[in-house]
Amino acid sequence: MKKVLVIGCPGAGKSTFAHKLSEKTGLPLYNLDMIWHKADRTTISAEEFDTTLSEIMNKDQWILDGNYLRTMPLRLEKADTAFFFDLPLDVCLSGAIERLGKERVDMPWKDDVLDDEFRQWIMDFPKKQLPAINQLLESYSGNIIRFTTRREADKFINVLYMKKSVPDKDKVFPNPNIPSLCYIKNVIKNPRIIVGDYTYYDDVDGADRFEEHVTHFYEFIGDRLIIGNFCAIAKGVTFVMNGANHRMDCATTYPFYIMGGDWGGIIAPVMNELPLKGDTVIGNDVWIGQNVTIMPGVHIGDGAIIGTNATIASDIPPYSIAVGNPARVIRQRFDDETIELLERLQWWNKPIEEIDALMPILTTPDIESMKSAITEYLRLEDSECESL
Repeated sequence: MKKVLVIGCPGAGKSTFAHKLSEKTGLPLYNLDMIWHKADRTTISAEEFDTTLSEIMNKDQWILDGNYLRTMPLRLEKADTAFFFDLPLDVCLSGAIERLGKERVDMPWKDDVLDDEFRQWIMDFPKKQLPAINQLLESYSGNIIRFTTRREADKFINVLYMKKSVPDKDKVFPNPNIPSLCYIKNVIKNPRIIVGDYTYYDDVDGADRFEEHVTHFYEFIGDRLIIGNFCAIAKGVTFVMNGANHRMDCATTYPFYIMGGDWGGIIAPVMNELPLKGDTVIGNDVWIGQNVTIMPGVHIGDGAIIGTNATIASDIPPYSIAVGNPARVIRQRFDDETIELLERLQWWNKPIEEIDALMPILTTPDIESMKSAITEYLRLEDSECESL
């Protein structure tokens, strides 16, 4: 990608994207509006514009931002990549209004009002400009990247030119410098243990032997252990499954029937006579401390923290801290409003590229800043969903 066009309706975010793309790639950026318009709001002649454009296109590298339908066929002939902002009309109108009163790198002046002529030009874009652009793109032999939301454009910048190396979720040991840390999804063999991406077990005595810490896990009972994404599980954890439960409605809880000999003839209880508690479910982004015991059928909510040596015998709400034996909730990690925002965000279910882009929000200790950023993120997400 060396010769790039950025086209689409005004207000869609073309110039902002072109500026970011130039910063990331090092390709020189040329805004066609800056070439065509003078600071006194007059324009150069078409001949001058064509000469300048020709000089730019003869260079080895460039980004050309702007539509200018008359010269678009020439630019498409030279370009190897075309980014097309095909956003809804209401989004483009809102974008044009939002930039009023702001200095712009793509225009030699600052607009304080959206004049009627330009508003109408945007309103007419779907009928007068869009069909011609689509027709030109149909015969274009280069690479076309079409954005229908601004989030798609932002994701392209974050993903394609991301400088970071994201850990491979499919590796057993993601960091060779920490051999005690294992992505346990990649070593599980029992199909009734379901573990999400990036969830790890840390144990110097063999983190890849996580299944040994799931006890009384009998196939005939059929219960499951379900662990979400991005959980951190420390050494010595024990998941006690339903096979550990004994019948409790008789004079004795002793299981004579499994001991063999003549005792083996004693009638074993049927499934509905056992105190079975169902699946054990650990949410997402849960931190479980060392030597924790988790009893059958427990549900631990997203974002919870379980203290060292705790025994969890009842459900733990999302974003709560639980300690002790039996464990009790000592406090919530955040206020109700913040917890609701985090549960709406569900960052752990997003594509890893989007999670990487969210990392500054997810890792800041400034809770008010985090809340503001998540609120704005969700607002943009909702508005884009409504426009689709």
